[in-house]
Amino acid sequence: MLNQKLEIMVEYAKTFESFQWMPIQDKVLLLRDVAFVLILLETAYKKSISKCTSVLNHRNQREKQSIEENIGISVIIESFNRAKLDKKEFLLLKAIAFMHSECSGLSTNSFKQLSCQRQIILDTLFNYMIFKHDKHGPVRFGHALSVLWSVYEATNSYVESLMDMDLKPLTIELLANKLPEPLT
Repeated sequence: MLNQKLEIMVEYAKTFESFQWMPIQDKVLLLRDVAFVLILLETAYKKSISKCTSVLNHRNQREKQSIEENIGISVIIESFNRAKLDKKEFLLLKAIAFMHSECSGLSTNSFKQLSCQRQIILDTLFNYMIFKHDKHGPVRFGHALSVLWSVYEATNSYVESLMDMDLKPLTIELLANKLPEPLT
């Protein structure tokens, strides 16, 4: 399931002209940096439009999640519910999340390209919201960006949790187990 989501994300990335012209190293850095953000964003949006707050695994079973995980995804879903984004607004927000020029290690040229593209998409989202929501457009734009902020916060929280994990016991256990003998 995760591999399929990553494959879809790579195909999504290929639709952006700026991504097509990036050096391979920058492509890898960008995809690594935005993968979890885009997966969380997509999952939370789908859950918000289905009015479901639980996350199901690939077998359609409710995932056993820690309190922190439930809070993280629940906050994002709640942000989507409050923002009431339509499909176009969501797709523009997703593109903004993808154009993450602050990604560490990008070449100067890729940074500039992503920054310019992101600004164009931000302007497009703002103009769309002004057109669609008239005087409420700027507030709706702020709500949309707050959804993205919630996703970044949850992502950072998950990454910090992973970094704090003590993997030494697990690594020792895995290394101590005898691997099956190859068939001859």
